[in-house]
Amino acid sequence: TQEGCAILYVSEDAHNYDSWCKVYAVYGDSFTKSSIDTGEVANGRKVYNAMMVDDLKDKLKRVRTVTHKLGTVEHVEANEARNFRRKLERYMDSANGVNYGQYW
Repeated sequence: TQEGCAILYVSEDAHNYDSWCKVYAVYGDSFTKSSIDTGEVANGRKVYNAMMVDDLKDKLKRVRTVTHKLGTVEHVEANEARNFRRKLERYMDSANGVNYGQYW
């Protein structure tokens, strides 16, 4: 945190980058798009502040896209490899070439 505000982005060489990646993997844009409109304008643009940590925690508790699956086991079966892959695609990271169906 920075003075109680949530850190919504860190660089790859930051000491907390691994932790940030874990949170982002679960919550995605719901995490990084957690700024509050201050109502102020500077240089013709709206000014936003990061959420306070407690407010962000409350927000993320309501994001159940991935968290409802944590700690569970899902059995997947199919008679053909193509159908098996289709069933698994929703769990694959888009960095592996899948561009639809995954949780994040």
